[in-house]
Amino acid sequence: MQFGTDQDIPNCRCNEENCSFFLVKGLRFLFPDCSPCWRALEWEKKCEIPNDYQSVYGKLVKSGENYQSADVHQIDLDLNRTFPTTKLFGSDTKLALRRVLISISLFEPAVGYVQGMNFLAGSIMWHTTESKSFWFMINLLRKYEMRRNFLPGLPGLAKHSQILELLLFEQYPNFFCYLNEHRADVSVYITEWCFTLFAKIVPIYEMGMILHGFFLNGWVFFYKVVLAIIFRLKEKLLCLRDPADILTIIKPSEVYKKGRTNFIKSLSAGSENLTWAELLDEAENINLDKDYIEFLISNI
Repeated sequence: MQFGTDQDIPNCRCNEENCSFFLVKGLRFLFPDCSPCWRALEWEKKCEIPNDYQSVYGKLVKSGENYQSADVHQIDLDLNRTFPTTKLFGSDTKLALRRVLISISLFEPAVGYVQGMNFLAGSIMWHTTESKSFWFMINLLRKYEMRRNFLPGLPGLAKHSQILELLLFEQYPNFFCYLNEHRADVSVYITEWCFTLFAKIVPIYEMGMILHGFFLNGWVFFYKVVLAIIFRLKEKLLCLRDPADILTIIKPSEVYKKGRTNFIKSLSAGSENLTWAELLDEAENINLDKDYIEFLISNI
């Protein structure tokens, strides 16, 4: 991916999975799909992207060409750790991701670069162009207030932890008390989920569903997914007494060491082969009042 072409030729297979490609399956190899990802087009409707978005981004890229800072040093360290087993996430894409992350640090100096942004931005780049990936990230930071997750003191993380504690208590009061008694604090196990929107535990091929749900429904979607995960782990967690054992099952960094696909496997019951699509269906069926959630977000 070279900045300047800015062609909407995504790596994802969202269009193929969403339309009647199967009707022309035998001819598909003759007519490769070069249209923008349908999901990314929907995200644009929810985001504020300036008319001169390419020009503004291009100036930021130019400013960052010889820029050196602690943020740039950390970005360079993290690039090779970003989806290392994904073949299509090669050197050109990593260079584009580097430009995006450095541009974010220049555009949002109060936030800069925070580890985890690489997975989130990389997931977005799977579906759209380099310049639009930058603007989607800026919208996540500003319109969806993710920047508060990264500011000193982590006020966003504190807010989302408090809201999830309240929702857990309302949805599963006995289970919430059990977790509380065993010092399984919400903020400990949702930190990476909150920073990356699950991008460290969901394979890049399936992150489109997560991003789509978040761009369309915001933090209500995030809370539903967390509740669905917690409920799936409920029976396993109720058998444990040691806080360390509880966190080994639920804390994403522990599961991530074993690979992204292992997390969804850990949520399966018995011989069940749970998929992320099925988990998101379960999350969607959790009844949360959107107005109530927005009130909590505005007042906590």
